[in-house]
Amino acid sequence: MVTRMQQRRGTATQWGSTNPILGDGEIGYEKDTGLMKVGDGTSRWRSLPYAVGLDRDLIALEKTARQGRRGINVAGAEFSSSNVIWENPQSFVYLASRGIRLIRLPFLWESIQPTLSAPLSAVILAGLHATVDAAGAAGLKVVIDVHNYGLFNNIAYGDTGSFTQANFVDLWTRLSKEFANDPAVIGYGLMNEPRGLPGGSLVWQAAQQAVLNAIRALDDTTCVLIGGYASSSLGGWFTTSHSQLVPFITDPAQNYRYEAHHYWDTNGLGTYPNTYAAEVTANASWGSGDTVDRRVMFELNKWIGWLKNFGIRGYIGEYGWPSTATADTTSAAAWNALGEKYLARIEAEGDLLWGTAWATGSRWSEGYSINYYDDNAGVLATPRSNATPIENHKEKGVIGQGSGVASAPSLPAFSFDSGAAIFPFSPVGTTTSNTHGNGTLRCVPFYISSPITINKLGVEVTAAGEAGSTIRLGIYSDSGMGKPSSLIVDAGTVSGAAVAVAEVTLATPLTLQPGWYWLAAVVQNAPTTQPTVRAGTTPVAGFLLSPGNAAPSANAGIIGYSNSGVTGALPTAFSQSTAAGLGNMARIHLRVA
Repeated sequence: MVTRMQQRRGTATQWGSTNPILGDGEIGYEKDTGLMKVGDGTSRWRSLPYAVGLDRDLIALEKTARQGRRGINVAGAEFSSSNVIWENPQSFVYLASRGIRLIRLPFLWESIQPTLSAPLSAVILAGLHATVDAAGAAGLKVVIDVHNYGLFNNIAYGDTGSFTQANFVDLWTRLSKEFANDPAVIGYGLMNEPRGLPGGSLVWQAAQQAVLNAIRALDDTTCVLIGGYASSSLGGWFTTSHSQLVPFITDPAQNYRYEAHHYWDTNGLGTYPNTYAAEVTANASWGSGDTVDRRVMFELNKWIGWLKNFGIRGYIGEYGWPSTATADTTSAAAWNALGEKYLARIEAEGDLLWGTAWATGSRWSEGYSINYYDDNAGVLATPRSNATPIENHKEKGVIGQGSGVASAPSLPAFSFDSGAAIFPFSPVGTTTSNTHGNGTLRCVPFYISSPITINKLGVEVTAAGEAGSTIRLGIYSDSGMGKPSSLIVDAGTVSGAAVAVAEVTLATPLTLQPGWYWLAAVVQNAPTTQPTVRAGTTPVAGFLLSPGNAAPSANAGIIGYSNSGVTGALPTAFSQSTAAGLGNMARIHLRVA
């Protein structure tokens, strides 16, 4: 008997946001990616694998060929609002000859619109048009970038005398009318590195959404680049100061990207004052070997995982490293090796990621540490040593169209050293005064961006409980609706009766694939005196948690969920109906196999 198969259709964003359960054998089709999933009757959309077959393989091949944009910032016009000097057109011809195909072009708001909500400066606008035209004639695409850090005349958005949301909308309405139909312009950088604003990130998010809405109201579908708050720092993206842990932009054109900036020195400023060896020492907490490589690639992979988890696309608008012009030969070679690895990682993601190195331009002094091309009489003419990785990973093949919706290709493996201890739940706030309660199962979420194999779980006991007390540890899957679901592993127990960092070895090493999981801990056999453990008190980045339907009070923030009455082995399914919010959780670590 032939069974009729059902099929549902929607965009990748629609599927990801609704996250439905497909019936057994039911097909879900992503209209914008061409990918399919087949239901099993129980799993939600985000937990299902994509269907594998000839059509899928062909689609995957085509998407690999559709690579992302990569290039370089051409700085200089943003150095002054009163003396704006645009790059020499011959510099663009030179960059094109080196294989560069994309430039980010910074300028100041005060130069192009000296008076808020007034007409644009005819002189500066003409210079911007001429520069874009010259870049386009050389075969380059352009991102125009308002390089103001959330300021106008050095006054922060939200402060008296600065710009308003209406002023911000007015600026980009005027720029959109100028460049919407320019074939060279492929991106609008709304604001470079917003930071330190009185209203904070949430007010700034609303301002960016208002600007995007105004641009789309003009039927302008150019890719809009949404700068992350707190200097757009990629390394700090998941800190609470960003408040952008969950994507906040909606776009009817689905043509936007979140923009991050990523500098690799310890201070994150891109000044690179130390040797590479000194940077390795400064990053000693990241383990052995090349700790700079380990930290930088971890940060990059985590951000890629964030993009994929939410089905969105990204743009790393600034990254960079020094050359032999300003660094010793050994350090420059080490930075270049990391640059090769970093750009290969970006390149592997295809259209998921665009990137532009910071920076070049004929106005830079010879002592500027992260310039890539030196000039001759005001025209870029000679590559520095750090230009080699950029040219090795120049664009080739078919270029993507910049949609805001990602097709989520697979992540290559990223691993820690065997034996390394890692904190998947690594909170800013910790306490040693939490006893967790006897029989209360506590769970907090964590995210894995690349496959990792573990063989131990552990926890720190800071004050002993009664004799015979134990702490049982484990891991649960995510329900797809933001709560722990099915038990993946019950690791067993560690003693709670002695002060120690205690670990339990898994019966079989466990490999965790990319996705959300839940750490689990429950104190047992301690009805009178429970052990005190090192605990975290800060919510996990990128995850929404609800304290319930009642209006939350000032102290109602939660970091996970709990079930009570767990006396033996961990339950095979976490009880959703009795889940209660919790404010702290044992800081469990994993040991890499």
